[in-house]
Amino acid sequence: MVDDDLSEEELSSVKKLAFSVDRFEPFACALIAPRTLDRLVEAGVAETGASCRPAVDSVGYRLTDDGWRIARKHWTEPKAPAVVEGRGTFY
Repeated sequence: MVDDDLSEEELSSVKKLAFSVDRFEPFACALIAPRTLDRLVEAGVAETGASCRPAVDSVGYRLTDDGWRIARKHWTEPKAPAVVEGRGTFY
């Protein structure tokens, strides 16, 4: 899946999953809708594995290499400045 095919919700979820770094984090289920997690896994952007916190849940989630590429791209792409009339330009 190309990152252009991801919805805004899925892109936001990729950024949330980035905080799990290289661990299979079970708390992703509390932050991201199950349907969105399933779509990211099917797309190859995220993967499941044995949880790094088995007391919380037996399954955790983390980004794949493609997921990290997408996270880096969308975190570092420049945003257009906002021009507020009478107040100047804000970045």
